[in-house]
Amino acid sequence: MDDEHETRTDPPSQILDPALVAKKSPPVPLNHATLDVSSSLSVFVPHRIQPNHLGSAFHPNGVQLSWPQNQLARYLKGAFFFNPFRHNRVFLQKAKASEQLSQNGDNLPQVLHTIQSNKPLIFQKIRVFLDSAVPNLGQLQTPIVGEDTEVRFLHPRWDHPDGIKLHEMGAGIAQLLMIATVLCTTDDRSTLFIEEPENHLHAGAQRFLIEKLHGTSRQVFLTTHSPTFVNINQRKSIYQLT
Repeated sequence: MDDEHETRTDPPSQILDPALVAKKSPPVPLNHATLDVSSSLSVFVPHRIQPNHLGSAFHPNGVQLSWPQNQLARYLKGAFFFNPFRHNRVFLQKAKASEQLSQNGDNLPQVLHTIQSNKPLIFQKIRVFLDSAVPNLGQLQTPIVGEDTEVRFLHPRWDHPDGIKLHEMGAGIAQLLMIATVLCTTDDRSTLFIEEPENHLHAGAQRFLIEKLHGTSRQVFLTTHSPTFVNINQRKSIYQLT
């Protein structure tokens, strides 16, 4: 790749075109050999992929070229990306129905309030998840504050009759609550990308979270510095980045 292509945000890509492979003369079968990007039988066409388009539709010259990227876009659109550092802020939002958690969890109060109002059995599952991970955390609530709602935890032994607000607790609790919401409201086709899930969680809560993540068949990608996550007995793939 020359210097011009090194500095471009959309350098040219070579995309394998199975339609052109099928039209070769003499004809060749469409199998793993002809569809291998390193095969001399493959036929490529140039295309520039714009940045930040992985989550949207992809329209090169033919449908056969857009299918792989559209599959990736569909996969990423159903995934969740949680970072423990971006959530340590005030969670006060308009009290309106919201069935689906956003990919970064920003609408958590709205979703939990909707679940508590419309699907109390699922809300109870989320409560049990949190209480099992962090005993004595308090009872999860989503009270109305004027026209807004927020997440709080109530405990009879605490000197806080209105409960403790989520943003006043460790950021790891917010991320744990988001993970619990995803696990209780989505199927295994939704992938989780989690950054440092050990943050602000004691070892027991970390082990509980590991068991819950391994208890599903969904894909889970996480970055961690925690030996609790690295030294687990279940099957896993670990990559060390330096």
